Amino acid sequence: MRFRAFYSGRPLGGVNVLPDGCAHRGRERRADSLSSYLMGQTFTDRLRAIGSATLIVLVLTGASNAADASVCAVSANPSKFDHQSVTLEGIVTALFKETSRRHRKEMTFTLRSLAGCGSVLVYAQEPMTVSNGDHIRVEGVFETEHHRDGMTFHNEMQATNVTAMPR
Repeated sequence: MRFRAFYSGRPLGGVNVLPDGCAHRGRERRADSLSSYLMGQTFTDRLRAIGSATLIVLVLTGASNAADASVCAVSANPSKFDHQSVTLEGIVTALFKETSRRHRKEMTFTLRSLAGCGSVLVYAQEPMTVSNGDHIRVEGVFETEHHRDGMTFHNEMQATNVTAMPR
């Protein structure tokens, strides 16, 4: 039995009146813990709580995707990692540095796995001091198809951060 009533904080004739104005008999209709927690908060506080929970889920999901990636896995199944943020570790080979038409320093190189089971093409725009044979960790977005300067590149990683690793 539901009805609207003015909430005075006291039960009305054995009926519990909740802050939202709904009345319920006994303990038959108990809200779950999240909704009862959110019921006593302002709308802004509710949005913050929901936003925080969503952010935590996204961060944990993103961290697990980056941790699962390896040069071997990406080169073996590139479509699985398309448009995903990945962190890869390997050895620099086939390094090529140039200046673009827009006068930006850029480089491409092949990142070979430490186990020797595969490699990934990496593109970086920032000026970095890497050379062939360096052991590095690369963070960025992997794409199965990328268009740049009127050309199409396949199975390439767009590097956002390159870190030299100790040998």
